[in-house]
Amino acid sequence: MWYDYKKQRGFSQYLDGLGDTSTWLRNGPRSAELERWLRTSGLPELEPSATAASAPDYEQLQQRLQQEEENPNIAHRVPKTRKQLIAAQNAVRSLVVELLRAADLGNLTRHGRLDRSAETASETELRTMLKQKSYPLFETLGHDMVKGTIELNRSLRAILASSQAALRRDATHDIRDSVIKVCYNLLVSPHPPTIHTISILILGFDQMGKHAISNAAVRHFLYASRTAPTEQAMVCMLNHYKEQGNLVRFHKLVDRFTGRDPRGIHVQKRGVEDLQAWLSLQTWARIKDVAYRDDAFVERMWFSRDILNTIIQGMLSFDCLRQATGLIK
Repeated sequence: MWYDYKKQRGFSQYLDGLGDTSTWLRNGPRSAELERWLRTSGLPELEPSATAASAPDYEQLQQRLQQEEENPNIAHRVPKTRKQLIAAQNAVRSLVVELLRAADLGNLTRHGRLDRSAETASETELRTMLKQKSYPLFETLGHDMVKGTIELNRSLRAILASSQAALRRDATHDIRDSVIKVCYNLLVSPHPPTIHTISILILGFDQMGKHAISNAAVRHFLYASRTAPTEQAMVCMLNHYKEQGNLVRFHKLVDRFTGRDPRGIHVQKRGVEDLQAWLSLQTWARIKDVAYRDDAFVERMWFSRDILNTIIQGMLSFDCLRQATGLIK
């Protein structure tokens, strides 16, 4: 066990030591001489297959996410008091608003005197629900919520799969109706979303190439949620920034994994005063992989094989070969 934690700290120390992405050495462009040689060598024929190999296998990602959702040993952080329940309701409303804005449906979140003549029935219904401020309305506290959210997740998967199939048939398909259905289901669900729900949204919209909508779900987790992370959720978020081509955000996410960013990634964070007051927290700080930042102890994300592989693939996609090889050693 100590060896495992030592390895984990080694990963964090290496990643922290890379510094800001502005200092990273990246593979340079090919010279004209090399390009001429490649054109006559037959090797360019290999490039499409190499590009395909670097693309994410969304079917495999979906399968692993579903397996994780079915794992009864996953610990969820759920509302336990009425105050926490109300906070969860407000967070879901905020997520819905951000999803609508990302899908160019921000007009549904405004209630002034706007021309509504072109609105569909589903758009009008959703706008009315948001105006009433009585949605969502969560009914239960505690871990019964996790079981109740399974039906919500199933419905979201079906909506996103249908939209994905429509895009395969017609690349010009407008997915805004699907976004409205997703938002409607989030609002009428009697149970708050789990981390699996957020992961389903991220992966589903990324698979359709709708990275701006997916980004709304990523930002919800990072900045508006206290939901505990899971392995596959972090894989989805790393893949999101990789596919978006955003090296800076990719690296900032890794900084939150390692605790270099003192906000951490929602695993656990405790102030110095907490450790002084509670013996159990002192034990936690000794045995867990924690970083000390800004007078607080931040528990790091566990670098599983899937997470490390996704970080390496991301670095390679950004032409950061030197940084990637340091994780393989």
